[in-house]
Amino acid sequence: FHQNFSWLALMPSSRYKGSCGIYVFVVSEGVPWLLVHRRSDHVSDAGTIASPGGRVERKLCTHDDFEVGARAAAVKELREEAGLELSPDDLSVLPSAIPDDQEH
Repeated sequence: FHQNFSWLALMPSSRYKGSCGIYVFVVSEGVPWLLVHRRSDHVSDAGTIASPGGRVERKLCTHDDFEVGARAAAVKELREEAGLELSPDDLSVLPSAIPDDQEH
């Protein structure tokens, strides 16, 4: 999970703490497939191909822990956008492509 809404830190009363995406790989006959979907018309970047994901609400972040909230949000978004059910414990965290000292 990667918290990429740095402007939210400036808004402590904000409803959101960041965003998350979930990448689901399905292996069929030894070949891994990445689950993607076409974004609906009522969101930003409508019609583009994307992985399920969305904003992480502060209320999902137990003890203000972003990872807990991101896992809960990712599971919720996967269910809503792809109809798949997973537990937050089924998820693995991917390393960030941006080093911590270079995030803005």
